Amino acid sequence: MYLLRHIIRASYLFAPPMALALGLVLFMGGCEKEKKEPPIHKVGLNFHLIDMAGNSADARARVDNMVSYARMVYQESRFDIGDIQVRVYTGADAQRLTNVDLERDENGNGWPDDMEELFSWSANTPNLNLDIFLVKSINYQGALGILGIAGGIPGPVEKGTAFSGILLNTFGGLSQMSSSELELQGFTMAHEVDHYLGLYHTTERDGMEFDFLDDTPRCPAWENDRNNDGLVSPLECMELDGQYLMFWAAGPVVQDITSEQQAEVMRAHPMAVEQ
Repeated sequence: MYLLRHIIRASYLFAPPMALALGLVLFMGGCEKEKKEPPIHKVGLNFHLIDMAGNSADARARVDNMVSYARMVYQESRFDIGDIQVRVYTGADAQRLTNVDLERDENGNGWPDDMEELFSWSANTPNLNLDIFLVKSINYQGALGILGIAGGIPGPVEKGTAFSGILLNTFGGLSQMSSSELELQGFTMAHEVDHYLGLYHTTERDGMEFDFLDDTPRCPAWENDRNNDGLVSPLECMELDGQYLMFWAAGPVVQDITSEQQAEVMRAHPMAVEQ
């Protein structure tokens, strides 16, 4: 049950088909004072390319393409992507682990063996960067619609643990990704990085659970599950949090909103370095 709840909370999924920062002015003694903006924070990223064949320059260009979309999402949040490192893995272990099975738990510790082994490889990059593992597929209960999943909410600073990383689906390989898939996974990357930095979904899939912040909208199922399928979709929540980056599922809407309190949580993580 823990694994199922974690996958639901820390992942980003395809939704079913139906599925600006505002300056705050404080008035004190008749004088107007602008709220001081917080300093920009950056998080560095280590990309681990697991059994990704192809030209290394092309792979780096595709990684940079995804990062550009994440940067676009973050620009209103006083947040950015810093140092980027790319590491390529080949050989039998990489071939075995690039198709991640989230159900296999042979050691019985309640955590997927493939994730545990992959995330242990983060010990190969002893820096403060967050580790992102690009794999060919992420499989859970026969479904291939998981776009990405974070190792924790929040994730650890320590390297080499079973929770030290993010999985990102490349749908068969980085070199085969279309421009629309690179864009989608750039947004997914930002979503999963936010999980790792401590953010929950604004609304969970069933519309019954929500994050703990005061300035994010909620989309309760009892008011918004119009097709009664037991899920709340981005379209059903369009006027609430369907356009927020941390909504539980991707959908046919632009999801690029981050609240002020969400940004504060992101900047508080030790991996987010003040510039």
